[in-house]
Amino acid sequence: MILSGGLYLFFGYRSVAGSIQALAEESRTVIRAMVLRIISVAALVLHFISYLLYKAFPAFKFIPAEFLWNRWFSLSAAIIIGLPAAVVWIRGMIDAGPENIAVKDRQASARGIYQRIRHPQALGKMALPLVVALILNSPFLVLFSLLWIPAFYLLCRIEEKALELQLGQEYRHYKGATGFFVPRKTIIHHALPNNCLNCGALLHGKYCHDCGQKNTDINVPFKELLHEFLWDELRIDSRFFHTLAPLIIRPGFLTADYVAGKRMRYVPPLRTYVIISFVLFLLLAMTSKRSHLEELQEEPETKIEIKALDNTPGAIVGQDINVALEDTLSFDHRFTKLVEEGYRRGTKDPELFVETLIERFAQGMFLLMPLFALLLKLLYIRSGRYYMQHLIFSIHFHAFVFLTILVVTATRFLHIPVLSQWLSLLIMTIPLYLYLSMKKFYRQGFWPTFIKLNLLSISYGAIFTIFILVILLSWLVL
Repeated sequence: MILSGGLYLFFGYRSVAGSIQALAEESRTVIRAMVLRIISVAALVLHFISYLLYKAFPAFKFIPAEFLWNRWFSLSAAIIIGLPAAVVWIRGMIDAGPENIAVKDRQASARGIYQRIRHPQALGKMALPLVVALILNSPFLVLFSLLWIPAFYLLCRIEEKALELQLGQEYRHYKGATGFFVPRKTIIHHALPNNCLNCGALLHGKYCHDCGQKNTDINVPFKELLHEFLWDELRIDSRFFHTLAPLIIRPGFLTADYVAGKRMRYVPPLRTYVIISFVLFLLLAMTSKRSHLEELQEEPETKIEIKALDNTPGAIVGQDINVALEDTLSFDHRFTKLVEEGYRRGTKDPELFVETLIERFAQGMFLLMPLFALLLKLLYIRSGRYYMQHLIFSIHFHAFVFLTILVVTATRFLHIPVLSQWLSLLIMTIPLYLYLSMKKFYRQGFWPTFIKLNLLSISYGAIFTIFILVILLSWLVL
């Protein structure tokens, strides 16, 4: 499998890189590139055959042979991903014409789907390994197929380098007008007023110099308005991956760079946190729901016994009525009853219990992050930094924590126990990550940073414990 994939990448690279030598349009170079491209396609077919061999003879016994969900779910996902990918691939080959094999002249490729994206064929082929893995319902093959995404991205970058050498400014202009894998945002042209709609001041640009309001027209079709909102607020472009790399491997560097004013290359901190937390809480809810379904299937007798116990009347035997009334009015008794009632509701509907906790935890984190920043402000009160800088540090740190939990949760969701156990050790690196981040961003020595780390851990740990207790009490009371 690895050998066939390596052969495909090697011959694909050689076929694309060979076009760098085709500046003089030598026919021998064109034929050589065509042959290498055909060999790379043959290696891709061999790679899919290795998928079938792995399915028949799995090499890793600690990884489940199939997903625990129904096979129809995997087939549905394969259809949802495969059909659009096939359409894009075929459309790319048709619109490319005779240039879909020979890397020679792409001037004619700016037609059809190539007017919107530059690599439709690569986008279609990139999804094929994942589709095959989903059809085979293999967790290992699905994870292995994800490695093709950066591989195809690298091949496309090499191809663009070759085409820039061939076509020069013409191709650079084409790159600026089209998207890599996703179409670029369509610019909405509308007649805009010359005066600010908010204060009436004469406008000299996109923003009012008096009140700061953006000069935009909201009287547009709903489709265009929704597209602009989703693009501006929720998009995940290449900056997101440029943000993840320093967030993971360079503690504190991302915050220091962002505060220093180098912001265009990174996704805003709050958007980074929202994206990661959304995926995490969604995965936690899915994991909880599946665990609940598995418990219902495996232990039906236990559920019946619990239900029978819940329906058993709790009569007070051998006690005086006055004593019973006195106990009922006591705080301890009422609190115990409240806890028992909350436990019964959680046992009766554990899915609702987990969903409620996740929802309130997600909401409460928007309160905890400013409190974390406030603690940093108190610890570094003489640093001269503004509170917003501490808040950006807090958001980036919590985004890393959630990303770590997301990776561990994903392995458990896919039922890869050995990998899950090893990745669980990543959670133990969070204090080290926080120390390195503080040392990098605040630029203090070992002992000052170490002492402040311990003070921060104790104080924030106490706040976090109270926060968890409040969430649990909210389940009992509300």
